[in-house]
Amino acid sequence: MRTLRDLEAQIEKTIFWLGGFWIGALSNYTFDWIPIRRLTSDDLEQQPGAKFALVGIIAVIFVIVIQQMYCFFLERRLLQYLKLYGLFLAGILVCLSVPGVDLRLHHYILALVLLPGTTIQTRSSLFYQGLLLGLFVNGVARWGFASILETPEALRGDGLLHTEKPSIHDPIISSGVDKATIIFVWANKQSTVFDAVSVLVNDVERYRGNARETPSANFTWERPAVVSAPEYFRFAFMRDGQTLDYSPAGTWFANRSWNMEHMMGIEQDTRGR
Repeated sequence: MRTLRDLEAQIEKTIFWLGGFWIGALSNYTFDWIPIRRLTSDDLEQQPGAKFALVGIIAVIFVIVIQQMYCFFLERRLLQYLKLYGLFLAGILVCLSVPGVDLRLHHYILALVLLPGTTIQTRSSLFYQGLLLGLFVNGVARWGFASILETPEALRGDGLLHTEKPSIHDPIISSGVDKATIIFVWANKQSTVFDAVSVLVNDVERYRGNARETPSANFTWERPAVVSAPEYFRFAFMRDGQTLDYSPAGTWFANRSWNMEHMMGIEQDTRGR
């Protein structure tokens, strides 16, 4: 590496290069406070503060780029590196033009693209290079050499589809000597868009019923009368065999009370009888 070649400043290499590498290699801890997980529009919309954080990151990178360009200008190497990054930009434009897939700049790709801009023997370049190499190691170790071109489905992963969620009436809770019962009745009108309703109990699917049945269709769950832990219920529609977005979890407590956050943030609380 040009940055480290014939460099005898051992203290600076230890503090700046190795320190930056340590920060980058542990970025899942050192940068965990930044509210950005993936640079996708859906993730940026869902995560509070993500847009503000992205603006801050872009501003910091812009300042660093200007600083590095000035250093390259002093070394009379600026034009050479502008040509190199012109090729990088052309490659990105080609990737963006490929139909049916989206461009995904992973950790290791960003590190490799930015590394040539750190080939200057300055303290700041030592830190930037160590940081980028650490990000490269972290990204490859955690996710491997993932493709930079992915389909929208693969890019979304387990993210939300932003689909309608089932609504339920206040559940009917009853209890006997040996068992307690909770009955959920759908509040949604008859649908021709969705095929079925899926119900998770403690994150395990326990029910899949026809969403086009009469409004009296319901789901009944039983448990022993005396339990020590609450149970959690989530509801989702299905379409063409695919499960859509699940609702927030409703909780059936050990004392037989029920609590669930509605889509509008209103809570319902039903006491067992």
